Amino acid sequence: RIKELKYDFSIDEFVTHNFWATEACGNFIIMAYNFMSLFRHALMNSDKKKFLKTIRYELISTPAYLGRTKNKHILYLARSLKTRRSFLSIWEKLKDFSLPYSTEKS
Repeated sequence: RIKELKYDFSIDEFVTHNFWATEACGNFIIMAYNFMSLFRHALMNSDKKKFLKTIRYELISTPAYLGRTKNKHILYLARSLKTRRSFLSIWEKLKDFSLPYSTEKS
């Protein structure tokens, strides 16, 4: 998934003049990637591996859009029933979600 790290997480853009700062940025990006992978696997249950850009567009970026009918402007909420269903199914799964490992310190 190097392509995803490059285009969705811009891993190739985080080059600083300090080695340790660059390493910290890289580690943070990998952690964000792993978090999104867990989100995709545990909550979305999609057959396709969607890029972050697609997930952002489907679930976050477009909660509404402005349309026009004759001489009236109309704000349409929840683009489609399919989008609404997928969004609600993720929230339902999130209610019962638990990490696949123990977080207690030994």
